[in-house]
Amino acid sequence: IMYILLCGYAPFSHPQQNQLFRLIIRGNFYFDSPYWDGVSDGAKHLIRHLLVTKPRKRYSAKQVLSHPWVAGAPAATTELGTVLSQMRMFNSRRRRTVKRGVLTKQGHVVRNWKRRAFQLTGEDLQYYSDEDSTVPRGVVQLSDITHVASAEDAGTAVDTDGRDNVFVLFTSSGKDYLLQAGSDSQRREWLRAITSTHQHLDLMRKAQTAYRARDMDGAQDLISMARQWEKMRDTLADEERARAGAGEAGSAPAGGGG
Repeated sequence: IMYILLCGYAPFSHPQQNQLFRLIIRGNFYFDSPYWDGVSDGAKHLIRHLLVTKPRKRYSAKQVLSHPWVAGAPAATTELGTVLSQMRMFNSRRRRTVKRGVLTKQGHVVRNWKRRAFQLTGEDLQYYSDEDSTVPRGVVQLSDITHVASAEDAGTAVDTDGRDNVFVLFTSSGKDYLLQAGSDSQRREWLRAITSTHQHLDLMRKAQTAYRARDMDGAQDLISMARQWEKMRDTLADEERARAGAGEAGSAPAGGGG
């Protein structure tokens, strides 16, 4: 948990469960740049003695509490506890599905358009060959997205091949994604969902940076702003589910005595 709180991702990660278990058993992890550049040597020292595969060599709770990085922390216990609680909640919910649906995506090599099943989580946007697929064809990390806009508001010339309801994901790598929704209202829903989730993730990452610097007031302020974006996102999701439920109810055949 400490590793995740300090950098925002897990020390061991793999989409296949059996491979993930192997990584955990081996116990090899890294302090990747730039995510760990601002973390103190004391914090890294403590983590090295916690992420140990052999229990006898792993730090006990008493050793953790007496470690200089913990014992010398100037932050007030109440503030630290509040921030830690919010960070734990954030990390436990990052993989939760925010929105899913079918969009038509333009290819990057062959510039044709194909329907793909998309799933937005708290940290990425995955797309699959179809709604029954379990292995994604591609993943767009939200942290790589610089902005998202409709094709009309993109600010640059976007060739949509004459298609309506297109929006664009611009990324820091320069690999942009052209996506077409089924209607203008669906496009707006995707734009709001991606934007609010992206803002929430960005603010929580900044809160983690403030936490690492022991700026608990700054971390709490950033978490408060992030929760506002999360509330907006969840409200939109509730409205979308309500509309979908009303549509299903409206299309259901009327009952009758037969």
